[in-house]
Amino acid sequence: MQYAWLLILLPLAMSAYLGLRGTEIDDDAAENERLVGWLATGALLASFAVAVFAKLHMLFLPLPRGAERLGQIVVEGPAWITVGEQSVGFNLLLDPLSITMALVVTGVGTLIHWFARGYMEGDPHYPRFFALLNLFVAAMLALVLGSNLLFTFLGWEGVGFCSYMLIGYYTHKDSANQAGKKAFIVNRIGDLCFLLAMFLAWKTVGSLEYSDINAAAGGLTKGIAAGIALLLFGGAIGKSAQFPLYVWLPDAMEGPTPVSALIHAATMVTAGVYLVCRLSLLFVQSHAVMTAVATIGLLTAVLAALVAIVQTDIKRVLAYSTVSQLGFMFLAAGVGAFTAAIFHLITHAFFKALLFLGSGSVIHGMEHAIHHAERDDDPQDLRNMGGLAKTMPTTCATMIIGSLAIAGFPLLAGFWSKDEILHHTGDHNMVFMIIGLGVSLLTAFYMFRMIFLAFFQEPKLPAAVSDHVTESSATMTLPLTILAGLSVVGGLLNVPGDSALSLLLHRWLHSSVGAASAIAAEGIVATSPVPNMIISSIIALVGIGTAYSMYYLRRGQGAAVAAKHPEVYRTLANKFWLDEFYQQYIIGPGTRFSEWCARQFDLGVIDAVVNGTAAWFWSLGERVTTYQPGLVRSYALWFTAGAVGVVGFAALAALGPGAAVIAVLLVLLLVAALAYVARGEGEA
Repeated sequence: MQYAWLLILLPLAMSAYLGLRGTEIDDDAAENERLVGWLATGALLASFAVAVFAKLHMLFLPLPRGAERLGQIVVEGPAWITVGEQSVGFNLLLDPLSITMALVVTGVGTLIHWFARGYMEGDPHYPRFFALLNLFVAAMLALVLGSNLLFTFLGWEGVGFCSYMLIGYYTHKDSANQAGKKAFIVNRIGDLCFLLAMFLAWKTVGSLEYSDINAAAGGLTKGIAAGIALLLFGGAIGKSAQFPLYVWLPDAMEGPTPVSALIHAATMVTAGVYLVCRLSLLFVQSHAVMTAVATIGLLTAVLAALVAIVQTDIKRVLAYSTVSQLGFMFLAAGVGAFTAAIFHLITHAFFKALLFLGSGSVIHGMEHAIHHAERDDDPQDLRNMGGLAKTMPTTCATMIIGSLAIAGFPLLAGFWSKDEILHHTGDHNMVFMIIGLGVSLLTAFYMFRMIFLAFFQEPKLPAAVSDHVTESSATMTLPLTILAGLSVVGGLLNVPGDSALSLLLHRWLHSSVGAASAIAAEGIVATSPVPNMIISSIIALVGIGTAYSMYYLRRGQGAAVAAKHPEVYRTLANKFWLDEFYQQYIIGPGTRFSEWCARQFDLGVIDAVVNGTAAWFWSLGERVTTYQPGLVRSYALWFTAGAVGVVGFAALAALGPGAAVIAVLLVLLLVAALAYVARGEGEA
């Protein structure tokens, strides 16, 4: 299966080509754009085809003797680091989990690239954008296909670098530059935890290979297993934007909308969920660690959902929605429902890519209309929208489908995956399930608040703007339509039941996460999922109905509720003051300490030592230069002094002190006589 390397190499090679020669492909700008877009999208489509072939190949490979399910295939690459008898190489791990992730990354990534061809049209740095987009996907594929922690960490850092470059893509905007730096710095906290986990795993297990760590997990002491797992979860908290490190993800909306879709749906933020599931056998060794994963996930889901209900930027509503849904995935992993976590990751990729690309379509149309009217209104502000259902019918219809899916509307993709999470959560912890149902209610509410504000209220801007908002081109609406279809049927991957079409994903992923799920489920009495399905359906309808009442039937009710509870509204609008907390207690003290070090230590100690040493040598040099005036008499004087010194030392050594004094006096008399003669000659 050496062809599996093409999964990474195809987008990586195209990224290098576009980055180095993209602007030289064609002299005609329009033709250049079309060619660049097709090349970048084609590379992803080819990578997706390889992923499909890899899955089919694995499905039809003959099973090893005595095996019920296919396990793992390691495709060996060149060695990277060798320490004693241990070696870490560029090896690929092909199993149901990694192939599933590769299908999601390349499949959804292809649709996002397709959309970006139209969205980025006319951008002056079009080739650079697609070079970075291809590199982003290549790094994510390295992350999910690596057979060891070090190879994964290479991709882990790769997606971090690409996110920094793409979030700050609009370099002329200071807000974009600051958001890129914020994402990069916050993620370094999680990356430090990841590195420490690797060091501890190497020290205790003697290997960084996933298969070795999972195999050795049961033999590790509880403390060591918990330590490695907690450190890895620390890395996941940073990369997957969980509390308290989720503050970077909403600011990442400063990048172009296709970047937001790629980060939220197919790459980067799903990396932490994948890592926990990949090392599920390690995590289930500690009940405390599993509880911590579930608790952090649920807390993040609650906080992000509460913040989302008051956001006015359409992309920030979706950003906080992503943070909340990632919390659901970690909740599933924390209760041992690893298949449910991956199931929700897949369905979330479908409807979240749809929603972000749909918001990009809205923003694209609003920008053109605002520019045509020569106004400076914010095209992303929901308070500037309204009435878009008439002018953008395809975008409206597909975004409604995406919102229904994420709200858990019956029979759509999100209904099946979210209900499975809540079902397993209820089997482990009823309180957590009830809170999860509350989050589902909030999700349905804030998503349809967004829909009603953007598409069904009266236009907020003058007719000169609203009349010129038009539907996006087919290049942008075709990916929306495909993703809408996936958001409808995607749940069929893991429908509960006993038929041949039931639990397809559960059976497929069993060899990757089944053993860990079985350990986590020991002593748990499974219940029927039907009651949860009914409750979830009612919850979704209540949330949608509440939004319909407040933002469609009684269109001023939302503002009235906010005015009635200003403190609550202010707290939610300011994201529970978490950014302000960091600014006051971490960034502020850190800045003041740095300034003190600059003044007292850098200037007072380091610069003082360096500058003082330089000044001493400069002073010494100034003194020495007085002995080199360029005058012959001065040189003769020093020559004489030297001669007297040499004669004196020689006489002292050979004749004794008395003779030495006499010899020196004779030399001085001789020099004086010569000087007198020379002076006389000079005067003559």
